[in-house]
Parts: sequence; structure tokens; C-alpha cells
Amino acid sequence: MSESSLYLQVALEAAKIGGNALLEHFERPGNSTKAQTYNLVTEADIESERRIFEFIRREFPGHDFLGEESHESNNSSPTTSNFSNSDRPTWVIDPLDGTANFVHGIPQFAVSIAMVEHGKPRIGVIYNPVSGDLFHASDESEAMHNGRTMVVNDARRLDKCVVGVGFHYDRDATLKPTLSAIEQIFGEGIHGIRRMGAASLDLCNVACGRFGAYFEYRLAPWDFAAGWIIVERAGGKITQCHGEAVQLQFSSVIASNGFVHDQMVAITSSHLPGLKTVEH
Repeated sequence: MSESSLYLQVALEAAKIGGNALLEHFERPGNSTKAQTYNLVTEADIESERRIFEFIRREFPGHDFLGEESHESNNSSPTTSNFSNSDRPTWVIDPLDGTANFVHGIPQFAVSIAMVEHGKPRIGVIYNPVSGDLFHASDESEAMHNGRTMVVNDARRLDKCVVGVGFHYDRDATLKPTLSAIEQIFGEGIHGIRRMGAASLDLCNVACGRFGAYFEYRLAPWDFAAGWIIVERAGGKITQCHGEAVQLQFSSVIASNGFVHDQMVAITSSHLPGLKTVEH
């Protein structure tokens, strides 16, 4: 078994372990709040991450870890500002993407797991434990959805697309630019806008051809690390919203089928200047 295949096998099992923890708490999450009013953390987040970390550490005790809830590591404690350039294998984990959906009983949430080396994900796994949707890809394999190969759609223009969007919890900084960009995108005659509430699954919607494009003005690396490689291995393109190469740090993100990418960047970049990216 190749190294990538081994990483992928472990990530698939870890995602199901984390997903089972979420199901145990779904619709009775016992949530509390973080510093931001809209950024909920639940017992399920913490338990899912704990189980995932424990499982992967048994398999790879020398690797580093970066998780949304704990930001902990068993070694050098990578941070969002320095780990993306590290040569050490680093597992980047969101134990519950779509927390607000989860808290309100909406079954649109996922476990997201990526293994990163040299600043890029080598494997990505995204799993919705309610629907059973399992998405994955590696640097040696195609993008897959429940055992079937995923390919982005072939729409050449935005007026043939549904476009996905996300809103960061810091609504003062990102709400108006996002709404302004959406208004302009509607002017292109799109089929519709979808705000689903889980960035990892939105990226999978691009990869499997449901969305022609998706953008969000601020995401954390654990929100998009796994989706990054899944989109690319499905034939799509992912960059920052002004068109620069995406990096594993707090960032804007735009993903597309590739054909409409320049159209989307022209719009999203025009509303982005002056927006500060803040780690938290």
C-alpha cells in the first residue's frame, strides 16, 4: 500500500469515528458560545475532535495536528501562520463543519479531515454522517463520492450555473462585501444562489457538479483544506477571491469548475479590497 493510500484509509476511518460522535449528540447538542455571538461550539465538536485525534495519533504518533476546537499538537504545535510551510505531515481537522446547522437540527454538516505536507493537502475526506455522503480524494486518486468518480460540471458561463456562498461569523467585516458580490453575481443571470452553511460540503458541491462556483471571503484552513484537494482532483480550480494561489491560512476562497473562474474572480475581487483577514 502506498503512503497516500495509507493516509486516505486512516482518514476515512477517522471521519466515520468523528461522524459517529456527532450522531450521538445530534438534536441534543448542549451548545455553548464562543467569543463571537454567532460562532457556536458544542459538546459534539469537542468529542468528535478528541476521538479523531486519538485514532490518528495511534496510527501516526510522529505527525502534527491542527484542529478547530483545540488547535493542539502532540509535537511542535503548528499554528495557522506557520504550519502551511512545514515539511512535517500535519492533519488539519474540522470535527464539525456547519455547527449552526447542527445546533438547529439541520442535517447539513460534516467532518472534514486533510493531511497536509509542504503547504498542500495530500488527502482530503469530508463526511456527512446523517446523509451518509462520503467525499474523498488524494494526490494519487480521483475525487470520489460514495464510490463514484466526481467531475466538475462543464458550464462555460455563469448564466448556466448555481453559485454557492458562505458568510463568515464576523458579520461586520464580511456581510456587506458578500451581499454586494451576490448582487453582482445575480446580474449575470445565474440559476440561483445557495447558502448551505457548511463550507466543506459547498466545496464538494462544486466538485460533483452541483455548483458551478462557490466563494467565501473568510475561511479557516480546517474549513477548506480537505475540499481543496477534492475540488482539484475533480477537475476544478480553487484560489483566493482575488485570484492568487490559495494557502493554508485564514483566507478568502473561491472554487469553480474552472470555466467560470475568471468571471467569478472579476466579481469577488472587486468587493474584496480593504477586507482584513484576522486569525482567531
